[in-house]
Amino acid sequence: VEKLHNNKEQLRRQLQDKEREKQELQDNFFYVKGQLDKWQLRVAHDADGDGACKELERHNTTINNTIDERMRLAARLEHCLRDQEKEKVYHEQQVERLMQANARLHEEKDRTARDLQRLSKMYAESVAQLQS
Repeated sequence: VEKLHNNKEQLRRQLQDKEREKQELQDNFFYVKGQLDKWQLRVAHDADGDGACKELERHNTTINNTIDERMRLAARLEHCLRDQEKEKVYHEQQVERLMQANARLHEEKDRTARDLQRLSKMYAESVAQLQS
């Protein structure tokens, strides 16, 4: 009986040791599983962070490209405006020359008209003298 009792006690201690070992393994398992879940969340978050960084980088690239295009268009516009200003000055000079030529022609026309009137008057006077 004593032997059976000792055997029973030994089995009970082994069972308790096994229960503690089982509990320790479960605790370790839950700890490792928790750490794995945290790591997976961090990786997923970092992937989102990388996605956000890539998105931000893409937006910055778009902004830089837009700024470059704006600068090119502004330079092109400035060049076109300078060309238009040159053409405007050229045309204004042409108009000024034409107005001066027109004024000379009007003066010449008026002078010719006065000369014609003077000559007509002289001719009329000459004819009148000849008839008298």
